Amino acid sequence: CVPSGSVLVEEPFDIVFLLDASASIGPKEWDMEKQAAITLMKAFRASRAEMRAAAAQFSGRTWLEHALTGDVDAVETALSGLVQKSGGTNMGPALDVCGEQLHGSRAGDRAGVCVLITDGQASDGRAS
Repeated sequence: CVPSGSVLVEEPFDIVFLLDASASIGPKEWDMEKQAAITLMKAFRASRAEMRAAAAQFSGRTWLEHALTGDVDAVETALSGLVQKSGGTNMGPALDVCGEQLHGSRAGDRAGVCVLITDGQASDGRAS
């Protein structure tokens, strides 16, 4: 039985959250992005599959705020406390960071997922 609001995952997996911190994101939207990532992470955690998570924010550049870890509580804490950095919407480097996190520490047959939360199009043209 899977609790309501949870996601059923049976195999170990890694998930990297990429939050858009660009100038078009206001304080209210920033809080909504962080809450969406935390809510999604909690939904995945309810599945009981072994999960590792990471978090980054991006604008004109990308900041890895918490590297991939099995300490999902630490990633949730990092997400809650993120201070928004402002700038453009350079999604390409953010996706590169996600790939590095997923492929750099992948063990065995773990699935890997990037969750990119944004309000618009990339300003760098690489993520189109």
